[in-house]
Amino acid sequence: MYHVYLLRSNTYNKRLYIGFTSRKINERIKDHNYGKVNATRLHRPWKLIYLETYVSESDARERKDVEAIW
Repeated sequence: MYHVYLLRSNTYNKRLYIGFTSRKINERIKDHNYGKVNATRLHRPWKLIYLETYVSESDARERKDVEAIW
């Protein structure tokens, strides 16, 4: 399964982050909150506010690209 997700920073001006992963979503969010992801390290903690799951990697990547336009 492939996940496209939206995180919101609880501390930094409600900053948003759009991500993509094939890992378990809970593990990936822990990576963000433990500072293991360079792009989100400075704005911890993060909260999952939206999630979509796909069988196809290409569908998930396409959706992530569309969301990034927001």
